[in-house]
Amino acid sequence: MSPSLTPTQCSGTTIDSAFDIEGDNVMENEEKEFYRLKAENLEYDKEKEEKKLRHEDERLRLEAEKMVIEREKELNKICQEDERLRLEAQKVELALKDQDQRIMMMDVSAMPEMQRLYFQQLQREIMARRNTSKD
Repeated sequence: MSPSLTPTQCSGTTIDSAFDIEGDNVMENEEKEFYRLKAENLEYDKEKEEKKLRHEDERLRLEAEKMVIEREKELNKICQEDERLRLEAQKVELALKDQDQRIMMMDVSAMPEMQRLYFQQLQREIMARRNTSKD
């Protein structure tokens, strides 16, 4: 019996085809694994970027909140300073009224002439200022 080439070739081809199919399957599995890993990596990058954006949003929110608080503090300081100035002006006004009252109550008749003229002039200025403020 002589060896026949056909069965050998046929069986070789079948084995080669099996290896080719198996090789294709391995390549296909490797390619699938590559794309699966790539998709996982993209998903991880996406989650990482989203987390980064959330942190940035939170930082900006806190910064804006801090600015609002600082603004409120500044407005409060301004209000306190306005109140302090108002009270100071009121104190000055009361002191001036007190001084004016003492000058107006002075008995200038017993004073030397220069002193009498000085306090009479002050009394006239006080009366003029009062008349002007009433108008």
